[in-house]
Amino acid sequence: GLTALTALGMIGFRLLAHPGGSPDAGRPPGALVEVTPPTTSSPGTQAARAGAAPSGLGAARFGGLGPHGRNDVRRPLLNRPVPLASRKVTLNVFQKNVDIFVDGVPRGTYDGSAIEVGPGPHQILLRSPSCSERLVDIGPDQVSTPQIKLPWKNGRLIVETTPEDAELSWSTERNAERNPGQGGQELRVRFPPEHDRADMNVAIDASASGFRSAHKVCVARAGAETHCHLDLDRVN
Repeated sequence: GLTALTALGMIGFRLLAHPGGSPDAGRPPGALVEVTPPTTSSPGTQAARAGAAPSGLGAARFGGLGPHGRNDVRRPLLNRPVPLASRKVTLNVFQKNVDIFVDGVPRGTYDGSAIEVGPGPHQILLRSPSCSERLVDIGPDQVSTPQIKLPWKNGRLIVETTPEDAELSWSTERNAERNPGQGGQELRVRFPPEHDRADMNVAIDASASGFRSAHKVCVARAGAETHCHLDLDRVN
Protein backbone atom coordinates (compact mmCIF):
# COMPACT_ATOMS: atom_id res chain seq x y z
CA GLY A 1 0.00 0.00 0.00
CA LEU A 2 2.77 2.48 0.82
CA THR A 3 4.51 1.56 -2.38
CA ALA A 4 1.43 2.42 -4.48
CA LEU A 5 0.80 5.76 -2.74
CA THR A 6 4.45 6.65 -3.03
CA ALA A 7 4.40 5.85 -6.78
CA LEU A 8 1.38 8.19 -7.28
CA GLY A 9 3.19 10.99 -5.49
CA MET A 10 0.53 11.20 -2.79
CA ILE A 11 2.85 10.44 0.13
CA GLY A 12 6.50 9.93 0.84
CA PHE A 13 8.32 8.19 3.59
CA ARG A 14 11.72 7.99 5.17
CA LEU A 15 13.38 5.60 7.61
CA LEU A 16 14.34 6.74 11.04
CA ALA A 17 16.71 4.87 13.30
CA HIS A 18 15.03 3.28 16.29
CA PRO A 19 17.19 2.92 19.34
CA GLY A 20 15.67 -0.28 20.48
CA GLY A 21 15.13 -1.86 17.08
CA SER A 22 11.91 -3.63 16.04
CA PRO A 23 11.07 -6.98 14.56
CA ASP A 24 8.07 -5.44 12.54
CA ALA A 25 7.80 -6.79 9.05
CA GLY A 26 8.31 -4.46 6.07
CA ARG A 27 11.17 -2.42 7.59
CA PRO A 28 14.64 -3.16 8.83
CA PRO A 29 15.10 -3.72 12.49
CA GLY A 30 15.87 -0.58 14.42
CA ALA A 31 14.05 1.76 12.00
CA LEU A 32 10.85 3.82 12.12
CA VAL A 33 8.75 4.80 9.11
CA GLU A 34 7.62 8.46 8.94
CA VAL A 35 5.01 9.35 6.30
CA THR A 36 5.42 12.87 4.83
CA PRO A 37 3.40 14.93 2.27
CA PRO A 38 4.76 14.93 -1.26
CA THR A 39 7.42 17.49 -2.07
CA THR A 40 7.19 17.30 -5.87
CA SER A 41 3.98 19.42 -6.23
CA SER A 42 4.27 22.97 -7.53
CA PRO A 43 3.76 25.86 -5.10
CA GLY A 44 0.64 26.88 -7.02
CA THR A 45 -0.85 23.38 -6.64
CA GLN A 46 -0.07 23.29 -2.93
CA ALA A 47 -1.63 26.70 -2.47
CA ALA A 48 -4.77 25.65 -4.37
CA ARG A 49 -5.09 22.51 -2.22
CA ALA A 50 -4.77 24.65 0.90
CA GLY A 51 -7.57 26.91 -0.26
CA ALA A 52 -5.41 29.94 -1.06
CA ALA A 53 -5.47 31.88 -4.32
CA PRO A 54 -2.99 30.61 -6.94
CA SER A 55 0.12 32.62 -7.44
CA GLY A 56 -0.38 35.74 -9.60
CA LEU A 57 -4.18 35.91 -9.15
CA GLY A 58 -5.49 38.51 -6.78
CA ALA A 59 -8.61 38.89 -4.74
CA ALA A 60 -10.45 40.37 -7.68
CA ARG A 61 -11.19 36.81 -8.86
CA PHE A 62 -10.60 34.70 -5.82
CA GLY A 63 -11.96 35.71 -2.48
CA GLY A 64 -10.32 33.10 -0.35
CA LEU A 65 -12.14 30.41 1.57
CA GLY A 66 -15.89 30.67 1.75
CA PRO A 67 -18.13 29.65 4.63
CA HIS A 68 -17.94 25.99 3.58
CA GLY A 69 -14.21 25.86 3.08
CA ARG A 70 -14.42 26.39 -0.74
CA ASN A 71 -12.99 29.12 -2.88
CA ASP A 72 -15.50 31.89 -3.50
CA VAL A 73 -14.92 32.94 -7.09
CA ARG A 74 -15.99 36.53 -7.62
CA ARG A 75 -16.27 37.28 -11.31
CA PRO A 76 -16.89 40.88 -12.46
CA LEU A 77 -20.42 41.60 -13.77
CA LEU A 78 -20.07 42.11 -17.50
CA ASN A 79 -22.63 43.73 -19.83
CA ARG A 80 -24.73 44.98 -16.93
CA PRO A 81 -27.79 46.70 -18.49
CA VAL A 82 -27.81 50.46 -18.05
CA PRO A 83 -31.22 51.77 -16.90
CA LEU A 84 -32.86 53.83 -19.65
CA ALA A 85 -33.72 57.38 -18.68
CA SER A 86 -37.16 58.92 -18.99
CA ARG A 87 -37.65 61.80 -21.40
CA LYS A 88 -39.91 64.78 -22.01
CA VAL A 89 -42.18 64.84 -25.05
CA THR A 90 -43.69 68.04 -26.43
CA LEU A 91 -47.21 67.56 -27.81
CA ASN A 92 -48.08 70.24 -30.35
CA VAL A 93 -51.85 70.10 -29.89
CA PHE A 94 -53.87 72.81 -31.63
CA GLN A 95 -56.88 72.72 -29.30
CA LYS A 96 -56.91 73.62 -25.64
CA ASN A 97 -58.79 71.94 -22.80
CA VAL A 98 -57.55 68.53 -23.99
CA ASP A 99 -57.15 65.66 -21.54
CA ILE A 100 -54.04 63.49 -21.97
CA PHE A 101 -53.73 59.76 -21.34
CA VAL A 102 -50.34 58.03 -21.62
CA ASP A 103 -50.73 54.29 -22.22
CA GLY A 104 -54.19 54.51 -20.67
CA VAL A 105 -53.06 56.44 -17.58
CA PRO A 106 -54.58 59.97 -17.17
CA ARG A 107 -51.98 62.74 -17.09
CA GLY A 108 -54.18 65.79 -16.65
CA THR A 109 -55.18 68.58 -19.02
CA TYR A 110 -52.82 69.75 -21.73
CA ASP A 111 -51.36 73.18 -20.96
CA GLY A 112 -48.70 73.40 -23.65
CA SER A 113 -45.80 72.12 -21.54
CA ALA A 114 -43.87 68.92 -22.26
CA ILE A 115 -44.92 65.71 -20.52
CA GLU A 116 -42.52 63.19 -19.01
CA VAL A 117 -42.68 59.60 -20.26
CA GLY A 118 -40.67 56.47 -19.58
CA PRO A 119 -38.31 54.78 -22.06
CA GLY A 120 -39.65 53.10 -25.18
CA PRO A 121 -42.68 53.78 -27.39
CA HIS A 122 -45.98 55.05 -26.04
CA GLN A 123 -49.56 55.69 -27.09
CA ILE A 124 -51.01 59.11 -26.28
CA LEU A 125 -54.79 59.48 -26.19
CA LEU A 126 -56.12 63.01 -26.60
CA ARG A 127 -59.70 63.66 -25.53
CA SER A 128 -61.73 66.88 -25.58
CA PRO A 129 -65.43 67.67 -25.09
CA SER A 130 -65.32 69.78 -28.26
CA CYS A 131 -63.58 67.20 -30.44
CA SER A 132 -63.43 63.56 -31.36
CA GLU A 133 -60.65 61.76 -29.50
CA ARG A 134 -57.41 60.88 -31.24
CA LEU A 135 -54.70 58.29 -30.56
CA VAL A 136 -51.10 59.29 -31.28
CA ASP A 137 -48.14 56.87 -31.38
CA ILE A 138 -44.85 58.12 -29.91
CA GLY A 139 -41.63 56.43 -31.06
CA PRO A 140 -38.94 55.24 -28.61
CA ASP A 141 -36.68 58.24 -29.39
CA GLN A 142 -39.34 60.83 -30.23
CA VAL A 143 -39.33 64.02 -28.16
CA SER A 144 -41.91 66.10 -30.04
CA THR A 145 -44.85 65.72 -32.42
CA PRO A 146 -46.03 67.59 -35.48
CA GLN A 147 -49.07 69.75 -34.96
CA ILE A 148 -52.05 67.66 -33.86
CA LYS A 149 -55.51 69.01 -34.61
CA LEU A 150 -58.42 67.00 -33.28
CA PRO A 151 -61.55 66.70 -35.44
CA TRP A 152 -64.26 69.07 -34.27
CA LYS A 153 -67.57 67.67 -33.14
CA ASN A 154 -70.81 69.11 -34.53
CA GLY A 155 -72.54 71.84 -32.62
CA ARG A 156 -76.20 71.58 -31.58
CA LEU A 157 -78.07 74.86 -31.76
CA ILE A 158 -81.69 75.30 -30.67
CA VAL A 159 -83.36 78.56 -31.69
CA GLU A 160 -86.42 79.29 -29.57
CA THR A 161 -88.79 81.61 -31.36
CA THR A 162 -91.85 83.67 -30.61
CA PRO A 163 -94.18 82.59 -32.02
CA GLU A 164 -93.22 78.96 -31.59
CA ASP A 165 -92.48 76.83 -34.63
CA ALA A 166 -91.42 79.77 -36.80
CA GLU A 167 -89.76 78.86 -40.07
CA LEU A 168 -85.97 79.24 -40.06
CA SER A 169 -83.33 79.68 -42.70
CA TRP A 170 -79.74 79.62 -41.53
CA SER A 171 -76.09 79.56 -42.60
CA THR A 172 -72.70 79.63 -40.88
CA GLU A 173 -69.62 81.80 -41.18
CA ARG A 174 -67.92 78.85 -42.86
CA ASN A 175 -70.68 77.92 -45.25
CA ALA A 176 -72.98 80.45 -46.89
CA GLU A 177 -75.41 77.80 -48.11
CA ARG A 178 -78.85 78.31 -46.57
CA ASN A 179 -80.38 75.46 -44.57
CA PRO A 180 -84.03 75.06 -43.49
CA GLY A 181 -85.06 74.69 -39.86
CA GLN A 182 -87.85 75.27 -37.38
CA GLY A 183 -88.04 77.13 -34.11
CA GLY A 184 -87.51 74.92 -31.07
CA GLN A 185 -85.86 72.13 -33.06
CA GLU A 186 -82.17 71.26 -33.03
CA LEU A 187 -79.94 72.57 -35.81
CA ARG A 188 -76.86 70.47 -36.52
CA VAL A 189 -73.98 72.86 -37.11
CA ARG A 190 -70.96 71.34 -38.81
CA PHE A 191 -67.48 72.50 -37.81
CA PRO A 192 -65.06 71.90 -40.72
CA PRO A 193 -61.50 70.71 -39.95
CA GLU A 194 -60.00 74.04 -41.00
CA HIS A 195 -62.05 75.95 -38.44
CA ASP A 196 -59.82 77.49 -35.77
CA ARG A 197 -62.24 77.96 -32.86
CA ALA A 198 -64.61 75.88 -30.77
CA ASP A 199 -67.47 78.34 -31.49
CA MET A 200 -69.10 79.42 -34.73
CA ASN A 201 -71.42 82.22 -35.73
CA VAL A 202 -74.74 81.11 -37.21
CA ALA A 203 -76.94 83.58 -39.11
CA ILE A 204 -80.65 82.95 -38.44
CA ASP A 205 -83.60 84.31 -40.42
CA ALA A 206 -87.06 83.56 -38.98
CA SER A 207 -90.52 84.07 -40.45
CA ALA A 208 -94.11 83.26 -39.44
CA SER A 209 -97.56 84.12 -40.75
CA GLY A 210 -98.86 87.34 -39.19
CA PHE A 211 -95.33 88.35 -38.00
CA ARG A 212 -92.52 90.39 -39.42
CA SER A 213 -89.40 88.45 -40.41
CA ALA A 214 -86.48 88.71 -38.00
CA HIS A 215 -82.72 88.16 -38.23
CA LYS A 216 -80.19 87.27 -35.56
CA VAL A 217 -76.65 85.88 -35.26
CA CYS A 218 -76.46 83.04 -32.76
CA VAL A 219 -73.41 81.15 -31.57
CA ALA A 220 -72.99 77.37 -31.82
CA ARG A 221 -70.30 75.50 -29.89
CA ALA A 222 -68.51 72.35 -31.02
CA GLY A 223 -69.63 69.28 -29.08
CA ALA A 224 -72.17 71.25 -27.03
CA GLU A 225 -75.79 72.29 -27.06
CA THR A 226 -76.49 76.01 -27.10
CA HIS A 227 -79.73 77.99 -27.10
CA CYS A 228 -80.69 81.20 -28.77
CA HIS A 229 -83.98 83.17 -28.58
CA LEU A 230 -85.51 85.13 -31.40
CA ASP A 231 -88.71 87.22 -31.10
CA LEU A 232 -90.77 88.17 -34.13
CA ASP A 233 -92.96 91.30 -34.06
CA ARG A 234 -96.64 90.85 -34.85
CA VAL A 235 -97.99 92.66 -37.90
CA ASN A 236 -100.57 95.32 -36.97
